Amino acid sequence: MIGLAAVVTAVALLLLVATAIQTGVAAAEDGSRDVVAEAPAAQAEADSDPEANLPYLFAVFFVTWVVFFGFVFVMSRKQREMKREIDVLRSALAERETVAGGPD
Repeated sequence: MIGLAAVVTAVALLLLVATAIQTGVAAAEDGSRDVVAEAPAAQAEADSDPEANLPYLFAVFFVTWVVFFGFVFVMSRKQREMKREIDVLRSALAERETVAGGPD
């Protein structure tokens, strides 16, 4: 089962990768090799561009769907397990009734 800590870690990692890619692309466009020194300028430039936040939007969208389908998968397995357990209990109850209702 996927824990909350794993989901939070995955989101943080995706955001970190998206930020690194965005900063690297902005630095490559400027022709600069010093990415760390250029990061504040690239961030200020990125804040004015609405499309600059698309990697974050994609990351959150992707993680949300992964969590949703993971939840659906886990719930379907639990439901299947509960149905099997109910069937076992019904058969045990029916067996007990036939034994108790037998010839006296």
